[in-house]
Amino acid sequence: MKKISFIKTCLVLSLIFNLVALGLGLTYVHYVNLSIPYAISRMPNIVRDVLGIKLGEDIALKQIIIQEYPELETGDITDYEKVCILRDWAAKVIDVSSYSLQLTLRDQSFGSWSAYDIYSAFAGDQGGVVCGGSATFLTKVYHLFDLQACTLNFGIHGLHTHMVTLVQIEHNGQEILSVQDAWYNLTYQDLNSEPMDYFTMLGLLMQQKDDEIAVIKSDTSLERDWLYYDGDIFWPEQEDCTYVGLVISGTEITGVTKYRCTFTMPTSLSEEGEEFLTQRGLPPRRIYLYVFPRNISYCSRAAELLEKASQITGWPLPVVPLSVK
Repeated sequence: MKKISFIKTCLVLSLIFNLVALGLGLTYVHYVNLSIPYAISRMPNIVRDVLGIKLGEDIALKQIIIQEYPELETGDITDYEKVCILRDWAAKVIDVSSYSLQLTLRDQSFGSWSAYDIYSAFAGDQGGVVCGGSATFLTKVYHLFDLQACTLNFGIHGLHTHMVTLVQIEHNGQEILSVQDAWYNLTYQDLNSEPMDYFTMLGLLMQQKDDEIAVIKSDTSLERDWLYYDGDIFWPEQEDCTYVGLVISGTEITGVTKYRCTFTMPTSLSEEGEEFLTQRGLPPRRIYLYVFPRNISYCSRAAELLEKASQITGWPLPVVPLSVK
């Protein structure tokens, strides 16, 4: 009897400890101000989990997004409208940078960062991403809203590759896998303005019916902060950029200059890319890069989805997919 009583006491104390830890985590996030995110804390994830900080950060970021788009929580919107709103939000907060400031290169554990970690890095001018980091960020934002999502890496190795997000939604009573591109802030629909399923899209491309695939870009002007580290190659030269100023950390100048740039989606491929597609009997257009799936990551169904894509396109799988959420 005493043993049972002792166990009950331990369970109650454990529950109280977890509630207090969660409260501390939420208080910590509130203290640093939800509307002005702080620079990333590199505290070990296990410590942040125990203190409830990571959970508090996730809740905080979700509330930041809902404050901007209250219809995500209160409005009568479809799954498709929800994932498009979240993509548009993510596309607007993404920072771009020169090579030395690429977040994916500076930290090999970038894939384990939370959505809030990445968001805070952008807000604190700590670095930027390109398409891969953009897709990873959007995927983790979808996870905040309990949406099943993966990253898709596709294209021609060494010539043209790109990464987008695949997110599962329900539409007209059917489950479909919607392609959402946070880097160029676009998605795809059929000619009836219905969201297009990824596998349906692959089937149309294999039949060379890309005229039945509509590219839907956001109305939002795609302007982003671009961070340049002194000594790096100044990229991207083709974009319209305006000087903003030097990035300062505390009282120290970091050697980083900030620009505000307008980004546009390229409309053509390199000669090598066009030749690659033409030699395989495909039209030399960018959308046909989707015919070459390379990797799917950050979801439990990654291997299954990649195998299905490979069966449709007939393109052999180049790598073992990651399936870590």
